[in-house]
Amino acid sequence: MTENRQFGHHAAHARGVFIDAWGDGPLMMRHGKRKWLFEFSDMFGPTVLNQKGDPHRIQPTSEEDPFWVPFQLWFKGGKKNRAVRTKHGRLIFKVCHVPKEGLP
Repeated sequence: MTENRQFGHHAAHARGVFIDAWGDGPLMMRHGKRKWLFEFSDMFGPTVLNQKGDPHRIQPTSEEDPFWVPFQLWFKGGKKNRAVRTKHGRLIFKVCHVPKEGLP
């Protein structure tokens, strides 16, 4: 299997199958003492990332996962974010603005 990875772009080719998905990110979201890095695709939804920027081996699949409350508020609030860049202008991540209304 070959894989092409640019930020926000995942493409893989294996045995005659080509998979291609685009997303926005890396996005960083905080709630309480928790922090998540993730990418977001309008087609596929969020993919939680590890510190290296790769998909985390554990994704929030349960409705009770603490990721979903701030994510839903961010999503319903218009997916607002602010870019954080290096002094040379390279994107590090985008900070998500999670509305405070509705947080437990």
